[in-house]
Amino acid sequence: MRLLVLPGDGIGPEITSATMGVLDAASDLYGLELQADYEDVGFASLHKHGITVREEVLARAYDYDCVVLGPQS
Repeated sequence: MRLLVLPGDGIGPEITSATMGVLDAASDLYGLELQADYEDVGFASLHKHGITVREEVLARAYDYDCVVLGPQS
């Protein structure tokens, strides 16, 4: 399974990291063969690209089995 991980802002990266730890453990236990790709959203994207969510990130999301979105607090 392919996951697109968008950590978010504030506590988002911390929560996303914990979530990915659980998903990695489940993948190991059940042989899910998860593959995670990361993209910046929120302030990280704003600082790098001048926009909080780039159109290409939204378009790429359709190519994944799952999107993990961290809180934007």
